[in-house]
Amino acid sequence: MNRIIVPALDEINNLIDPFPQKFLDFIYFLNRVLPLGWEIYVQPYLNAEKPDLVIVHKDIGVMFIDYFDRKREEIDVRIKKSHSDDRSYLIRELRTTGPGNREKLINPTEILDYYQNDIVNIYIPDIYNECSKDPETLKVVKKAVFCPLMTSEEAKNVFSDNDDTLFLITKDLMSEETFLSFILNLSKDKKYIFKPEWYKKLIFWFNPPFHSKEHGVKLILHTKQKQYINSVDKKWQRFKGIAGCGKSLVLAIRAASVASENKKVLILTYNVTLINYMYELLHRAYVDYNPKCITVLNYHMFCSRYLRYHKENWPTGDDKNKFDKAIPNLVSKHSINENESQWKYDAIIIDEGQDFAPEWIDSVTPLLTSIGQVLIAGDDNQDIYGKGTANLEKIKRGFRGEWGQLDFCYRLSERVVQQANKFVEQYIIGGEQIKHFSKKGVDTLYETQIYWANLPETVDCYETIYSIIVYFESNSLIHKEDIVILIPDYRMGKSLSKSLEQKGIQTVKGFGDRGHKSSFAYENWRLKISTIQSFKGWEYHTVIILTPDDAYKKTDHLDKLIYTGLTRAIKNLIVLNRHSKYSEFPDFDEWEKLPEPLVKLTISP
Repeated sequence: MNRIIVPALDEINNLIDPFPQKFLDFIYFLNRVLPLGWEIYVQPYLNAEKPDLVIVHKDIGVMFIDYFDRKREEIDVRIKKSHSDDRSYLIRELRTTGPGNREKLINPTEILDYYQNDIVNIYIPDIYNECSKDPETLKVVKKAVFCPLMTSEEAKNVFSDNDDTLFLITKDLMSEETFLSFILNLSKDKKYIFKPEWYKKLIFWFNPPFHSKEHGVKLILHTKQKQYINSVDKKWQRFKGIAGCGKSLVLAIRAASVASENKKVLILTYNVTLINYMYELLHRAYVDYNPKCITVLNYHMFCSRYLRYHKENWPTGDDKNKFDKAIPNLVSKHSINENESQWKYDAIIIDEGQDFAPEWIDSVTPLLTSIGQVLIAGDDNQDIYGKGTANLEKIKRGFRGEWGQLDFCYRLSERVVQQANKFVEQYIIGGEQIKHFSKKGVDTLYETQIYWANLPETVDCYETIYSIIVYFESNSLIHKEDIVILIPDYRMGKSLSKSLEQKGIQTVKGFGDRGHKSSFAYENWRLKISTIQSFKGWEYHTVIILTPDDAYKKTDHLDKLIYTGLTRAIKNLIVLNRHSKYSEFPDFDEWEKLPEPLVKLTISP
């Protein structure tokens, strides 16, 4: 049995960023000493992140290894307090020693933390779900600093060792016997097994296979959609599209088209939940392309990665100034003079454009190559953060003329379209109507059911939702894995999730931290609960919307929030309304009544 090494040993010297001899020697050392079953990946892809070195065992887990080639006496360690999301914590800032302006060094433990977090929170989110039940599961994703110029004590002094998933590989460990003992010790804890599906996903992210058009889908596209799917050098385009018009799909096909020419593409979203969704859409592209040409991130993940590379600290302060000004300003400081090829792109494609500040787009477009092209899509009806596409007229360069329009729908059923349009007429001033409906759409595949019920204050809305789920599932009308429950804020979502899980219904949450949002994938069999904000851009078989009550204070964009929820349903839509503003909206000749056993829980129409 031969060991898997990617790339092969004789190809490692051909990498774009060659390693020093000490690190190459370490790779050969690992090949000699590691027991068979351990695989070695040198600068694997990982959504263009390229960690130095990773070793993987299909049963034990994965270890990310970062190379640090400094002696202890060359490093000054400063303990500093940092702030993020209303919490403070200590960081270790590393600088070179000596007089004058001492160079700031990238702390390898911070890089390793990012790799670990991204694996758990984005690329294999099921690990996050397991960690939610047992935090010790995180031990399957280990980290190590390879510091061959330090002893163990020196390395502990620099990096600390109070993280039981972090290991320090120092010159003390570099005898074959000692290192083998170290590796075998990692394998002792059999409690936390690396599941086969985790291993398969990890290897896919490390070395994604070439996408053949035979693996895609031959899609019938509308003439207006075709205006945006072909790669055109130096062309800057933008379009608005109503819900269900296929905005994200058009962007994915355009990205694949550019990548088919062996050009680099950066896709930026606002919601972190859309990263995995965008990759699902890319798999549908009926074109040959190399997936390694495409990077998909949300804007702030990209900024974090880019600023980390340039040794910049993440800004602090109030959120509005930090996200709208400080972060894009820091990115622009470096992007306007960026010469590194790894940060240059032949196309930048932006989804959810209505949620982007113009400064965000201005901060990344300098990263375009001389033939760079840009495509932005947005929907002002879903402008739930108060930015809007009109704000993007402030972008400093690139666009000419009016926004294009995709004003037809092929995803939503005709019944949902009618109610969404009525909602726009009644509540959203100047909102775009869904003007065209394709009869080849969902109605030919499904019989659409829409329900509306106004809930009195005395009704336990969580008990009502539980009763609806049980009723529909017991009568084989809807399966709970086909349901998403959309709520206006995460506090309500946490309470609802707790209530349902106490009754034996397992849930996956699309709100809170990045892990919750990213574990929110189609293939997850649990009942899904999400804020409407985090579900923007998605679609689902059955959508239950629980509106806020009259005490809800974030009313500025509530109408657009509810509209966004209404337009997520593919087949079934159930609205449980608690807000007096919307109690007169439905015409009950057009909406179904809830089944008789559930009517007693609501105000009957």
